[in-house]
Amino acid sequence: MNPLTLRPGMDACLRWVSRLMLVTLLMSTPTHSLFADAASDRRARVGLNLFRTFVNADLTLDSHVQNNRIPVAMLYLTSNLQAREFRDQLEQTWPSVQGYETEIQVVSLQQLLAQPNANMPAAVFVTERLNAQERQQLVELTIKHQVAVFSPFEGDVEAGILGGLSVTSSVKPTVNLTTLQLSKLSIKSFYLSVARTYE
Repeated sequence: MNPLTLRPGMDACLRWVSRLMLVTLLMSTPTHSLFADAASDRRARVGLNLFRTFVNADLTLDSHVQNNRIPVAMLYLTSNLQAREFRDQLEQTWPSVQGYETEIQVVSLQQLLAQPNANMPAAVFVTERLNAQERQQLVELTIKHQVAVFSPFEGDVEAGILGGLSVTSSVKPTVNLTTLQLSKLSIKSFYLSVARTYE
């Protein structure tokens, strides 16, 4: 018998084994991790809508104009898939801000940190969760280069990221006032009046 020829019933047995392995894999993944990933994804998508308002509230935006455009970055850490998806959404729904065309790019954290000051984006949207070191690098970027960084992920604004969102009974913008003051950025008073603030 050809060793590659399956005996009757063996193909069904292999399918059963494959299903068993899949179930085992799913059971080995902590349930809280699955829920956490889904919640993070929802926060990111809600945050993307709020990000446009956040950038529009920046009173220093015109200082970042390049070729009559406002450069905006979708920031990724390990995978650019969601960053590219968000860029495509914004390109369709956000053609301009404060009278300037938007130019939306996908960049890694390493690429962003290596950019010369003249090429820094006006605003950055974080598409993946940050660790403490990455968060601190972006806080320093905001302060040094007046880049308005927005992270939709829980805890980032409390830890120093300039802007984000709070999800309780309603969705509200959040702003870190200490980072805002140190960066010398200026945010419209209306935006600050409706935001939850941290110091």
